[in-house]
Amino acid sequence: MDWVKFKYGLYLAIFILLSFVAGFQPHSAIAQGNVGTETAACKPKMMVTHPDQELVMQKGKNANIVVRVKCKDDKPAAGVQVEADILKGKKIIELSPASAVTNEDGKAVFIVTGNKKTEEELPEIKFTAGELKAKIAVRVQTTGCAPESIQTEPEKKLVLELGKSGNVTVKVKCETGSPAVDAKVDAVIQEGVNKIELSPGAVLTDAGGYAVFTVTGRNLTEKDPARIKFMVGTLTSAIEVKVAEKIDESPTGKTGKETTENKPRAIVTHPDQELVMQKGKNSNIIVKVKHKDDKPAAGVQIEAEILKGKKIIELSPATAVTDENGKAVFTIAGNKKTEEELPEIKFTAGELKTKIVVRVQGTGCVPESMQTEPEKKLVIELGKSGNVTVKVKCEKGSPAVDAKVDAVIQEGVNKIELTPGAVLTDASGYAVFTVMGRNLTEKNLARIKFTVGTLTSALEVKVAEKTTGEKDEGKKDRKPTTMQTNPSQNLVIEKGKNVNVIVKVTCNDDSPAAGLKIEADVLKGGNAIEISPASAVTDETGKAVFTVVGNKNTDTGTAEVKFSARDLKSKLEVRVQEAECILGSIKIVPGKEMVLEPGKSGTVTVKTKCRNDSPAVDVKVNAVIQEGGNKIAVSPTAALTDGNGNAVFIVTANNPTKKSPAKLRFASGDISAILEVKVKPITEEGKSTETKAQ
Repeated sequence: MDWVKFKYGLYLAIFILLSFVAGFQPHSAIAQGNVGTETAACKPKMMVTHPDQELVMQKGKNANIVVRVKCKDDKPAAGVQVEADILKGKKIIELSPASAVTNEDGKAVFIVTGNKKTEEELPEIKFTAGELKAKIAVRVQTTGCAPESIQTEPEKKLVLELGKSGNVTVKVKCETGSPAVDAKVDAVIQEGVNKIELSPGAVLTDAGGYAVFTVTGRNLTEKDPARIKFMVGTLTSAIEVKVAEKIDESPTGKTGKETTENKPRAIVTHPDQELVMQKGKNSNIIVKVKHKDDKPAAGVQIEAEILKGKKIIELSPATAVTDENGKAVFTIAGNKKTEEELPEIKFTAGELKTKIVVRVQGTGCVPESMQTEPEKKLVIELGKSGNVTVKVKCEKGSPAVDAKVDAVIQEGVNKIELTPGAVLTDASGYAVFTVMGRNLTEKNLARIKFTVGTLTSALEVKVAEKTTGEKDEGKKDRKPTTMQTNPSQNLVIEKGKNVNVIVKVTCNDDSPAAGLKIEADVLKGGNAIEISPASAVTDETGKAVFTVVGNKNTDTGTAEVKFSARDLKSKLEVRVQEAECILGSIKIVPGKEMVLEPGKSGTVTVKTKCRNDSPAVDVKVNAVIQEGGNKIAVSPTAALTDGNGNAVFIVTANNPTKKSPAKLRFASGDISAILEVKVKPITEEGKSTETKAQ
């Protein structure tokens, strides 16, 4: 019996001791929650950044870099601490936080602030996780406009009939007085939420600096009108909305007699002759009616009609009445890309008429730079071919998609052949041309000119009897050691479309491996994709271009392509999806509520899916603080979803929310989700709250 009591007491003492030790875990172990065991079971093998090589951002703005850590089997490595350090350009950019722990998806998010415009040398950031390292360069550009004024039309009051809708046009100007293009305008109903509906919650201004919102009257306002607040950065403007049973007067509040007494003499549109817009997007046309003395003609009814291209564009409304500034706003939706014949719209106001044509492009980007690879000279053997890749970028540094690149042989027409004569850039902003050597160039080189709008670039071509390829360097110890693809790991393409994949090979001295033959092979999903050519030789920059065609949807699985050159290998997963994704759902991680302490930040991942349950890729998600604007901050205010349909935001707590939590609305189109954020004061008990939030 004594022995039994002794054993029982011994077991009890061990149990208490273990509990005591467990209760005093280091803070870092608590902060990682349950991911510690997962990290121990998974040794991180790879670290990548998004974007992968260069981040392009605006001066005075914030941008996110997502660092992803993976295990050997490509599974996400959760609970891994990632350190961040600015190697170059500390005066140009700021970085926060200095370290972060990866979440369940193996991701850690860092925020970069652009303080100064980069000149020649780009800032560089290094990320470290144990033995893993990754670097990324940052290019800070100046924005062409600092919004200085905001004005609404109508200016102070909008009167609506019950159950009907009206438009509010917000005009934003830069400090120079020019229109503020692509400025984000947020709209919030401050009073009368149950009286009116407002759509959308946020919108970017068009080329004229205009943003249009639709207001619908749901219930009579009676004594107290509803109120809408519009915001562009620190600029604000408010308008009152009255919902009445019936309106007997024009939207300006003046009777139609004013118009009949002073007959309108001119009707003009903005833009005046041609509207250029992006497929799948909306753009506004401002129609202005004037009197003889150039004064605005208010209360004039304008009829709008699509004369040509009804399948390409949509127009709304069919009629509108000019406001006190003599303006009416019409919204155009671009459904299809225009080819040869442009759609045409006619606007009529009594005897006055005007027309405008519409050009719908596949890209909403203004090409700002173009570059050829090779950069200055292409050397090919007589009777053989080589590729020239033209890379086009938008004004914000992003790839210019579906931009038309024209190619013309300026000199040496009898020396070389060039195909095609024109091509549209792919999703990476690349256009690939093939050059064939027909005759030796001897003294005078051939010359090709590439053109994108007003941008031009020229390339010289030498046709030689024989090229030595990678032996030109004369180094016996020089050999290819690394192979990379662009995109690096995952390629998402639309069904029926083509996308180029750039394969780059470098040698052990970090120089390009030219003249190396690369084989391409489809390992999985041969019925879903095609790749051509089957093999290609790298150019003088060590690059070879392959074209992937999406034939069928990959559904839940993915196709796989393998590239190989000697003992080097690289794989690329390919997902083929329908051309148009109808957004079906938005899901917030961490759910409906987040708890933070003042001065602390938390990551919110917005997961989007199409109606067919596939990830919604490149969908813009807006983040709007509906309540508690002085309690929390969110960055960025808008983001595009990645290849998995995810958009990442950082929420920072500023002040305690006390009774009512702050509300953050994430929206894309008509679909939205609300996140409540509670900010609790820092207390001893609050340490666990901080852990939970992060």
